[in-house]
Amino acid sequence: MNKTKTAMITVCGRPNVGKSSLTNALVGEKIAIVSDKPQTTRNRIYGVVNRGDTQFVLLDTPGLHKPRSRLGDYMVKVVRESLASVEAALLLEARALPEQAKALEEILGCVRKLLRCEVLEEPFVPETLCGLTEREQRARSQNPQKYYGCPHFMPEPHDSPAILRLNRLRTQIRETELAAAAAFGRDREDILRALNRLSSLVYILMLQCKGETSP
Repeated sequence: MNKTKTAMITVCGRPNVGKSSLTNALVGEKIAIVSDKPQTTRNRIYGVVNRGDTQFVLLDTPGLHKPRSRLGDYMVKVVRESLASVEAALLLEARALPEQAKALEEILGCVRKLLRCEVLEEPFVPETLCGLTEREQRARSQNPQKYYGCPHFMPEPHDSPAILRLNRLRTQIRETELAAAAAFGRDREDILRALNRLSSLVYILMLQCKGETSP
C-alpha cells in the first residue's frame, strides 16, 4: 500500500522515563539504546512506523533537564529544535519506581507505629528503614554527592513532579515534628527523633530522584 500521509512525532520527557523503550517497541526493532543510566540518548534518533496509509516518523530525544554543562545545553537544544518542527509531541511522565514505592510504604508503616506508640504511651524503638540504620541514613543524607551523584539542593519549580511531591511530604513531616516538639517537649524524644529521621529519609528519596535526572 502506498503511503499518502506522513506525520513527524517527537517523543519527549525527563530522563529515564522510557522514551527509547517506547520508540523501540513502536518501531519493532532496537534503534535506540535502552539503559538504566540517565541521558544515554544524546542526539535525535529517528524511527519509522507504518500504519495503513500513514507513515509516522518518531524522533526519540534526550531527556529534558536543567543543564549544568555544555553537553546538557546541547541536549536540551536538541529537544527544543525537535519540538519546533513536528506535527505532534508525545510527552512521557515517570511514575514512582518500585523501590521508591516500597520506601513510601515503609514510611507509612513507621507513621502508623508512631501513632500507636503515642496513643498507648509506648516507647518507639528505632528500627532499620529502607535497609538503612540510623547511622547509615545520616551518612547518606549528609554526603549526597558520594552516594547519589548530586549536591544538596533546594527544590525548584522545574524539578520533576516526583521531587516536588516528596518535598511536600517532607514539609508535612517537618511541620508535624514542630507540633510534636511543642506538645511533648522532652517527654517524647523518641517520637521527635523518629519524625526527624522520616524527614531525612524523604530527603534521601528526593536525592535519588535528583541523581537520576542529572546529566
